[in-house]
Amino acid sequence: MSRRVERVNSLLHREIAKIIDRDVPLPEGVLVTVTRVETSPDLRQARAFVTVLAPGLDEKKILSRVKEHESLIRSKVAPAITFRFLPEILILEDKALIREQKMRRLFAEVESDSTLGPGPA
Repeated sequence: MSRRVERVNSLLHREIAKIIDRDVPLPEGVLVTVTRVETSPDLRQARAFVTVLAPGLDEKKILSRVKEHESLIRSKVAPAITFRFLPEILILEDKALIREQKMRRLFAEVESDSTLGPGPA
């Protein structure tokens, strides 16, 4: 990844996170975190990966609410960047955290099974 793309990713990450926090209407107690932004080499498309923490609420619905505001996010990002073309911004669920939690759970199960001793032979 080029240095320029890295700088664009960093700038978009900051701006998108601020906009979601400030301008996207979310229920009380919901936390939406931008975990990373990946911009295409031609800077025409940016994928913003987010995680949603919504105790007692449907996280998929919260994610779809954030996705509904992609055009608002893009319009609010525009003044902050000075590119010839404003990248198309896609909001996607970051499944890495979900996979990590699943792996930790599986490792914990294996570890607890191994502390029980050898199984029947």
